[in-house]
Amino acid sequence: MTNPGAGSILPESVTEFLKRRISEILGLSVGLSGLLLLVALLSYAPGDPSLNSAADSNPGNLLGIAGAYLSDLLLQSLGIVGAVPALILVVWGVQTMRKHPPTMIWARLSLGLLALMLVSMSLSALPIPSGWPLATRLGGVIGTVLLERGTALLNAAAMGLGFSTVVEGWMLALFAALPGAVALITVLGLSVQEWRHVGNSMTNTARRGSNLVSATLLRLYSWLTSTPIASKLPVPSSRAETAERAAVNIATGAKRATPPKVAPKAATPKVGRNAVAKRQRTLDLVPGDDFELPPHDLLEAPPQGKAATRVNKDSLQQNAKLLESVLDDFGVRGDIIKVHPGPVVTLYELEPAPGTKTSRVIGLSDDIARSMSAVSVRVAVVPGRNVIGIELPNVEREMVYLRELLASDSFERSGGKLNMALGKDIGGLPVTVDLARMPHLLIAGTTGSGKSVGINTMILSLLYQLSPDECKLIMIDPKMLELSVYEGIPHLL
Repeated sequence: MTNPGAGSILPESVTEFLKRRISEILGLSVGLSGLLLLVALLSYAPGDPSLNSAADSNPGNLLGIAGAYLSDLLLQSLGIVGAVPALILVVWGVQTMRKHPPTMIWARLSLGLLALMLVSMSLSALPIPSGWPLATRLGGVIGTVLLERGTALLNAAAMGLGFSTVVEGWMLALFAALPGAVALITVLGLSVQEWRHVGNSMTNTARRGSNLVSATLLRLYSWLTSTPIASKLPVPSSRAETAERAAVNIATGAKRATPPKVAPKAATPKVGRNAVAKRQRTLDLVPGDDFELPPHDLLEAPPQGKAATRVNKDSLQQNAKLLESVLDDFGVRGDIIKVHPGPVVTLYELEPAPGTKTSRVIGLSDDIARSMSAVSVRVAVVPGRNVIGIELPNVEREMVYLRELLASDSFERSGGKLNMALGKDIGGLPVTVDLARMPHLLIAGTTGSGKSVGINTMILSLLYQLSPDECKLIMIDPKMLELSVYEGIPHLL
């Protein structure tokens, strides 16, 4: 069984990214071509130089001599239907940019030519308006010729069969209008939802235009007659419906524009009772043999104040937006709904769009790290929730102090026999484990990853809570380097 991506040099994610960018550029080019063609048709001037007209003056077409020739060719041959190719190009370009390119291009092109002929035949039966600048009918030369020849052929066939009925041009035009419209709709390839959206947009535009005209006429009427405008304004037929629609629009807009919620950082761990008691100095008047646990003053104290717990919400929200754009570039749709900042790592909760596979997002961890300029990124499912957690390292890491962990109330209240403070979790809360429940503990990592710091933290956790009678240690250090600082402590067996 062969690997389908074995012959590809680039990774699959990079290949898909390049395909999407090429598709967007192609769609933009096709859409702009349709818009330029529409501009050429709208700026058509009969006096411009063309294939059947010679003129020494500069063309009035906005696209110059090329636009003059192209617009005259389309209008002379197809009439008003000459604007249909421009409409098709614009729709195809937008669909391609929206990752839904049209399929079966050759079949659509063939069907499009048939639609142009049928629609031009239908328009050729309409009367010519007074302002029409061409000598041809509204369907152009092609529509007029097809309508006349088609009518003549039908009449000849009817007479040959012995029918006395005469086929009129408007009958053939009416007969060709329906299949022409159906063929044109099929060529465009818009879905029902897209047609509904287009209809709503046109309705809203027409309503806004009528409101603007009405407001202008009312102001003009008020200025001429000195009548207050308020008394002439139309009253909505259903105020409740209008208010409800406005509330829905506002809520929808607010939902789309709402930035992700940034959770507050965890507060400084509460100091335990034993740590508070050790702060009170005592005078040992009668020295004895009782062992005293080392004081917390030997360890460096964390800085006072709330500087360590401050959260830059604007920076985190910008990172969330950047992360959404990076995921969108790789084809993953979703919203960052919440951000959990921690001392070293920040967790971003991604609510993926329906149909998004978790394995696909997890497989993009290296690409996300590269795009976010991060050393590494961890992606995993948050248990019990419909979100995917994305952990990114902070630019500025906060120092985690051992004294803060050993003096915390959670460390003192831990019910284990051999409690060890491992540090803080991603939310900034102390993490305490019981070595007695996991006697086989392996610590591994590359050079500089913090193995020695972790071992010393675990050993000090035991020394700060247990006396030599309660805990004995056997330390084996082949290098005689890492554990040499503990030589001579009473806990050694």
